Amino acid sequence: MPQLTIVPHGEAAALILPPAVLESAGFHVGDTIDVTLGDGQLILRSADEACWRQRLKEVTDDVLDKRRDAYERLAE
Repeated sequence: MPQLTIVPHGEAAALILPPAVLESAGFHVGDTIDVTLGDGQLILRSADEACWRQRLKEVTDDVLDKRRDAYERLAE
């Protein structure tokens, strides 16, 4: 993976990604991406994937909340 440099871009900053990096990640110019920050890292996901992951988390949390008593009894 190449090392990249953050460059000024008006009042913000930009990270220029080479075409090979975009292609490898499955991104295309004009895509909307979701950025997650954590532990000194930037995690980039397609907005569609991020939406899908969030919905899956919501559904899973809902199921666990509704059946928490049964799962706790099974764990005994």
